[in-house]
Amino acid sequence: MPALGPVHVTNETSPGALPIPATPPTLQPVGRRGLAVLVVAIGAASCTTTMATPPTAPGAPSAVTGRVPTSVPAGGVVLDQVGPGGRLVGVEAYLYPPKPSPGDLSARAALRAADGALGGAPATPSRTVLARVTLPGTLPAPGATAGSGAVVRREAWVVESKLPNPHEERTCPSGSACSLGQVTESVEIVDARTGQQLAGFETN
Repeated sequence: MPALGPVHVTNETSPGALPIPATPPTLQPVGRRGLAVLVVAIGAASCTTTMATPPTAPGAPSAVTGRVPTSVPAGGVVLDQVGPGGRLVGVEAYLYPPKPSPGDLSARAALRAADGALGGAPATPSRTVLARVTLPGTLPAPGATAGSGAVVRREAWVVESKLPNPHEERTCPSGSACSLGQVTESVEIVDARTGQQLAGFETN
């Protein structure tokens, strides 16, 4: 079973929210991310992101960014989620230089696919880049065999958009204290051939 990666969960008062039961915290699946998180009930106008450390991809880039780049450097770059105060709180994806092919979606089609992944909610795209993407949350534990769901250097569009309705989020990185901050951006990663959503997360 893949190690757990960063996941976002909202409460029932936020847009597109998932209900949080009034029971003690438990591990439960979350549809949009397809992973499991520790759900913690908090204030009515906020949500919680619980971070876990995913496996490191072989040959992972050394450069790190908290924003979708306008182009991918030759050595690749690690895309982190940004938490309160601009702190990088969890690895979301490894981006490598793309290898475009005639069958790839156009940037405009990728934007439509990203909007669809958000449920058609209007969003203002701010950065879009084509890259070969590895998602550490889909990688197997060391020594295990990768399953069919592993995303390793797949050609994909990475789209960052401004959320139409920013909200507060409590971020809890593994081994660190929780902190509260304003979530203003959404990042969607869609397959460059099919437009299928591969991953998505919200960031400060």
